[in-house]
Amino acid sequence: MVIMADGYQKIDLYLHISQSFKKTNIDSAIYYAEQARVAAMLVDDDKGIAEALFTLGKSYLRQDNSLLARKNFFRALEYVTKCDCKSLEATILLFLGRSYLYQDNYSEAISNYLKSLRIAEEMNDISVLSDVYDDIGLVMLFVEDFDQAEAYFGKALAINKHLGDKRKHANTLRNIGFIHERQHQFIEAKEYFINALYLYNEINYYPGMSTSTIGIGNTEFLRENYQEALKFYLEAVEIAIKIDIRFKVSGPFIQALAYNRLGEVYLKLGRYSKAIDALRNASDLSEEFGLPGRKADASKFLSQVYEKMGNTILAFEYYKNYNEFSDSIINARNVSTITKLEMEYQYLKKQKEKELLDLQKKEAAKRKELLYQFSIGIAVVIVILLIFILVLYRKNERNKTKQGELREKNLELENDNLQKELEYKNKELTTNVMYQLKKNNFIWSISEKLKGIILNLKTENKKVIKEVLKDLESNMSKESWEEFEYRFNDVHNEFYDNLVKEFPELTPNELKLSAFLKLNMTTKDIGTITYQTTHSITVARHRLRTKLGLERDDNLVSFLAKY
Repeated sequence: MVIMADGYQKIDLYLHISQSFKKTNIDSAIYYAEQARVAAMLVDDDKGIAEALFTLGKSYLRQDNSLLARKNFFRALEYVTKCDCKSLEATILLFLGRSYLYQDNYSEAISNYLKSLRIAEEMNDISVLSDVYDDIGLVMLFVEDFDQAEAYFGKALAINKHLGDKRKHANTLRNIGFIHERQHQFIEAKEYFINALYLYNEINYYPGMSTSTIGIGNTEFLRENYQEALKFYLEAVEIAIKIDIRFKVSGPFIQALAYNRLGEVYLKLGRYSKAIDALRNASDLSEEFGLPGRKADASKFLSQVYEKMGNTILAFEYYKNYNEFSDSIINARNVSTITKLEMEYQYLKKQKEKELLDLQKKEAAKRKELLYQFSIGIAVVIVILLIFILVLYRKNERNKTKQGELREKNLELENDNLQKELEYKNKELTTNVMYQLKKNNFIWSISEKLKGIILNLKTENKKVIKEVLKDLESNMSKESWEEFEYRFNDVHNEFYDNLVKEFPELTPNELKLSAFLKLNMTTKDIGTITYQTTHSITVARHRLRTKLGLERDDNLVSFLAKY
């Protein structure tokens, strides 16, 4: 296990060293990438072998050795399938596509880009998606399918804004600028180029700065502002020369492009010797680095320069070269193949989407069936619970009914008892009242007899008899009322409170009268028990009716019975 761990550590170390040399020494970068491959082979690490071969391919591409670069890319893809490293596979296919794009082989470029795109979309690898969308957009731009180009650039732009990657964002802005330039929308094109150039300047990215400046120059050239165009092309060449080893793949391509544009504007200005120098630089770079597209452009413009100078032999020679390179470019670009591949990709994508949709429908149907079964189960449980609850409810209702009946019976018994008790107390109260009446009548008759004989008594005896009469009358009234009030309150304990609450202005004598009337006593009986005349009681009853607010037809006794 320690040996294995050491082996894996060596792979990572060699790959790291190789990456550090890619900016300064390509040979060293290749050497350490090869060491990483050997270390990975020793421990049978398929992913490590794939990464090492991919690093070798990128290094050879920087060395402009496209054949060796592709050889390593293809070998890396073999190992990638073994380790199922999808993200790495998408990245390798992206660089394989670029190796063809830089040599104007658009059909092979698009074929690999679409494979990379398919994997990146499946994995939602937005970093790879951004580059693939941008590169496919470039291919569509070169074959003048502007709608498709703009669609892919738009997708790349959205991702780059999200990622916050200034270089990638600027690349897409520049490429959209080229779309507008090709469609002769010069104002829009120049705006995109300027925005891209601003971002490139911020990060000091020479390849982007040069191509954006060429784009601005193109907008002036196509409007026949040749002096303005010359200024931008000279600046573009100056920037392109600064492109170092880090961008060796794109550097010669951009330099050749800049020299071609410079040569063409010199041709338009009639400065033929300057044009020849610039175009020969472009031709030499294209020859050295295998750039047939740029070589064809240089040959075409040199043919036109020599024709203008009257040198028909050289003009014809360069024209033949132009035709030869143009034929190879046409074969490599093969626009119909690109269109077919794009259509195949879209078809496969739709098929994939259809399969995914069908799978989602099946899953939805399965979920629906499970939900249905679950719902049935829940419904059965709910029905059982409802039946159980209903049984309990009915049982509870029966119990409540029985309890209610018992309560009613108890209330009836209580009411009967209370009624009987009330009747008893009323009888007792009535008996007491009758007793008081008889007693008062008896005392009154004695008083009358004493009054009759007092006239015949001596003076000293008259005084004694008068005191006895006074005591009899006083005690008769006081004792009668106290006894009555005690027994009345015992039977009708809330009568006074209820009456006073509603009629607080009633006097004590009026309350007494109300109590007697509550018992339905006659005026005569009330007079006897209170030791008052019938007339006095009648007057008192009238005053009481007035205070109670009764009309003439209202019955006073019935009214007081409510309290």
